[in-house]
Amino acid sequence: MPTWPWKRRSRRAAMLHALAENRHALVRYVTAMAGGDEDVANDAVQEALLKLWRAEDVVDEEHARRWLYRTARNLALDRVNQRSRRAQLRSIHGGRLIPEEPAADPLQALEARRLAEVFYAELADLPQRQQEIVRLRLLARLSYRDIAAVLNTTTNNVGVQLHAAVKRLQVAIKEAQTPPTDPKVLGIDEKVGS
Repeated sequence: MPTWPWKRRSRRAAMLHALAENRHALVRYVTAMAGGDEDVANDAVQEALLKLWRAEDVVDEEHARRWLYRTARNLALDRVNQRSRRAQLRSIHGGRLIPEEPAADPLQALEARRLAEVFYAELADLPQRQQEIVRLRLLARLSYRDIAAVLNTTTNNVGVQLHAAVKRLQVAIKEAQTPPTDPKVLGIDEKVGS
């Protein structure tokens, strides 16, 4: 049975409307992949939405979100690479994974900021693929299946990579929370007691 043009348009419009509601998460993810460049991210997301609109019969509703994330990611990476081949895409300042909420106690706020810095420093040291998976899971809140589709890998690989990344991040944060015992770190002169 043929699909009437006006029914096709309304289906596409409904699909795009649903995806546009998640635009903010997509822009945050693409911003992080574009080294913090929000202009590149917004352009890539806009172009991806336009391509989705034009891909009327190619992309079905079930796979539209995955397709959109993959397309926007690829467009952003292409744009960044065109601007500078030196770009390493390791910036962590574009998308925040930890919300910055003011704490009632200034010491708690300082400690939270310090732990966030440890988190972001360790995230920047992760392999590129693990960084992407962490961002897609935490920023975009994609399922393992959707992440696998965006990155063209298996859901099992996504799980393994995410587990390794989270474990490494947890170790770094735990070490940062452990008080130092080294006298030099504490500023204690060992010769005083002798």
